[in-house]
Amino acid sequence: MCGGSRPRSAWSCSVGPFARRIEPWVIAEGRRVRWQAVSESRWTAGDLSAELRPTALGVALAIRNDGTAAVALQAAFLRWTVEAPRLRLGFFEGRWARENQLRWIDPPGAVLELRHPPGRTGEGNPTHALAMDADGRGWAWVAAPSGDLLARVVPDGPFLGPHGSPVRLQVWIGPPPEGLHLEVPAGQELEVAECLELPLPDGPSGAARDLSLRCLGAWGPARECPVIWNTCLYRFDDLDLDRLLRQLEAAREVGCEGLVVDAGWFGTGTDWWNCVGDWRECADGAFHGRMAEVADRVRAAGLFIGFWMEPERVAPGAPVARAHPDWVTPAGRLRLERPEAFEWLLETASERISEFGAQWLKVDMNFSLGDSEGDAFRSHRQALARWLRELRNRFPSLYLEGCSSGAMRLDLGALPLFDQHFLSDNTNPWDVARIVEGAALRAPLSRIGRWAVLYERGGELLVPRTAGLSGFESATVPFAVAAAFLGAFGLSGDLASLGAENRRALRECVQAYRSVRSEIAASWNVSAAPPSLRDDRNGWTWHALANPSSVLMVALRLSDASDDRSWQWSELGLGKSPHGAEVLFGDEGASAEATEEGLRVSLPRPNAAIGLRLPRR
Repeated sequence: MCGGSRPRSAWSCSVGPFARRIEPWVIAEGRRVRWQAVSESRWTAGDLSAELRPTALGVALAIRNDGTAAVALQAAFLRWTVEAPRLRLGFFEGRWARENQLRWIDPPGAVLELRHPPGRTGEGNPTHALAMDADGRGWAWVAAPSGDLLARVVPDGPFLGPHGSPVRLQVWIGPPPEGLHLEVPAGQELEVAECLELPLPDGPSGAARDLSLRCLGAWGPARECPVIWNTCLYRFDDLDLDRLLRQLEAAREVGCEGLVVDAGWFGTGTDWWNCVGDWRECADGAFHGRMAEVADRVRAAGLFIGFWMEPERVAPGAPVARAHPDWVTPAGRLRLERPEAFEWLLETASERISEFGAQWLKVDMNFSLGDSEGDAFRSHRQALARWLRELRNRFPSLYLEGCSSGAMRLDLGALPLFDQHFLSDNTNPWDVARIVEGAALRAPLSRIGRWAVLYERGGELLVPRTAGLSGFESATVPFAVAAAFLGAFGLSGDLASLGAENRRALRECVQAYRSVRSEIAASWNVSAAPPSLRDDRNGWTWHALANPSSVLMVALRLSDASDDRSWQWSELGLGKSPHGAEVLFGDEGASAEATEEGLRVSLPRPNAAIGLRLPRR
């Protein structure tokens, strides 16, 4: 797509001096297909034809078999050839607790492959690549995977010329070819490699807006997110009724609307990891078979109940693995593509949802899926999507949260299957603020879940130092909330430990979120600080969402930064000044001033934050 337009028949175009063309690259029945161009978006080769087909998000490669016998594909890529002076490449490095880290490199002199572990498309992140010239113009490619994915950068022609001479390379996106066997039946077709192309006439920031607007158009507004408290980052799987009731009362007091019981409620014994797949309630631990009574207590307090599952994984000792070993792969993946395994999981999950009266289901995925058995997990993903649709049909009010060791499967193929997807198991607010900067270029923030995780000890408010609970550091309530606010906002930690002042501050933040969440749900990404590495705690960071009524913004002053920061209205997606600047929450002394020229925010001390609503005129 050129200039941000919808897909069209002309697939060669340019942004300034940056040119590119697109074409298929396919191996079928062990031989490379030699295509003959019919048009700029359609090719033929014997009984096979290939078409660049517009999708709701971007474009996909559709391969049709008009022959009388099935054809097996061993490779199926969309291939872009790009050329520009002084070219640079950008890609996102994703690791657990260190997601969305944007890296820039000079074009490599050999083939560069961006891969991920089986099933975990957010780990390694081959789903997003950028190519830019020295003036910040170029293209971004964002995949919407239907299974596993490989991104390949290949030198092509005059490559590293001196004195800014043109650089040409190819970007390939498609399923990994190792062991691939995608069958196209006679008279049918197969779509692969769905991808968004985003022109970058002014650098990556415009791509964040265009990507989220494309998602909003394809998927509609996000579902408004109730504020929940999750048990996970309180005491992990150490579930105890008396402690839970104390947290329930605190959650109710600060304005939570739901309580979600994370891992630990199921199976036998106390090792949740080795109980996954046994979705009977634990009788000798946790709530000792009385979770339905716990759910009644939660509802009596005015909150709804939710719970956690990891439906795709089965531990070796789970009853279903012993009774039906053919349903489970050596890696522990439940073969959801098998009808009998699918029906067992659907009925099992439905029974638990009904038994507990649950209104929220957290769907996690904490393992590498193993051998894809030839189809790059396309059939597995299709079955997972069908399972989620069936649950929605049976329980229309059920809220579906996606998780995958945080965001190890956060991509544009998985995101629309859920009402939200978790950003990271790392909830440290400094780290989250940096991780969000990269996420703004990869996904609509309105659909990304984040928690503020709070403890108080000796009158000091504490937040986790990194993923898990291995260490803590001091913060304020507004600062802890700010990085999590603009999206699907939730809480965890020890809310019962909070003193009166911190409870009051948290209650005000929760009330502020509830007052604008309908606007968040209808929003698109409009501005964010340029991505910095996670460990950079200097300067300012911010991100903003726009909707028809307002622009919503959070700004955080980190260490070693000036007291004030200003933005022009155009930087925040506003053509003119708004009706003032409403402070939703903020640290002591935080202020904002709206002038004709732009916005000025003041945060008098480091490690402070403010949340703003800028009403449109």
